[in-house]
Amino acid sequence: RCENEQVIIAYALVYRFPSLYDNNYLAYLYDIEVLAEHRRKGAGRLLMESICQQLKADQVSELWLGTATDNHAAQALFHSCGGIKSNETFNDFTFELI
Repeated sequence: RCENEQVIIAYALVYRFPSLYDNNYLAYLYDIEVLAEHRRKGAGRLLMESICQQLKADQVSELWLGTATDNHAAQALFHSCGGIKSNETFNDFTFELI
């Protein structure tokens, strides 16, 4: 690597869309990922805080996401950033299209 080379260590994919019930927007966090060697160093928290700050500026009233029931590290991150865990359990469905 060059001395000034920048490396992406984390990313997130968030969808924002209008609510059907009021004048605000909703958002869904589809994916968030931090390279293994950079985990538990604050990158995920910084990314979540940036996402929430930008969504508030974009008049998003609610962000939601799902994670595996055994992904305790992700659940701890989301909880520490102000997320509220629901008591619901969801099933996922796959549609094989080809």
